[in-house]
Amino acid sequence: MRAAAAAGSANPTFAIYQSQVLTALNRMVRQRLRLCEDADAEQQRLYANGIVCGVPAPQAGVPASIPLPRCLDRHHHHDDDDDDDDGGDPGGRR
Repeated sequence: MRAAAAAGSANPTFAIYQSQVLTALNRMVRQRLRLCEDADAEQQRLYANGIVCGVPAPQAGVPASIPLPRCLDRHHHHDDDDDDDDGGDPGGRR
């Protein structure tokens, strides 16, 4: 599938494509399909592939990776599971 088709329009701007890449990566991190540690490299890979597949390159060049909101949130929590407790096991037992 062409990146332009994946971005939802015949001629998406790079900004639209970038937004959709970031949304998808953030969702994959939230669902634990991707690691935060891999997000920067994956953004750059997807940006490059999008351009190769027809997404217009930005005039200022491919932007640097942007930290994903889900990855920033990890620094504000004390545990890595999806429950609301602040430690202990994922079942909430202490």
